[in-house]
Amino acid sequence: MAETEWLTVPEAAEILQVAQQRIRFLLKRKRLNGVKRGRDWLIERSSIEEYDRQRSKGEEE
Repeated sequence: MAETEWLTVPEAAEILQVAQQRIRFLLKRKRLNGVKRGRDWLIERSSIEEYDRQRSKGEEE
């Protein structure tokens, strides 16, 4: 079983080339899978990759 790779909001924003505020918006809308640790979010890399695939197909909200 593969271990989940977690990324921070700044890392996710850099990968998707969007603002950190957009990443937080997507987390709150449950478009990205993440967990809140204290005041910071950790986002599953697989969730970012899936969102990027959908976005490139034009399926973004």
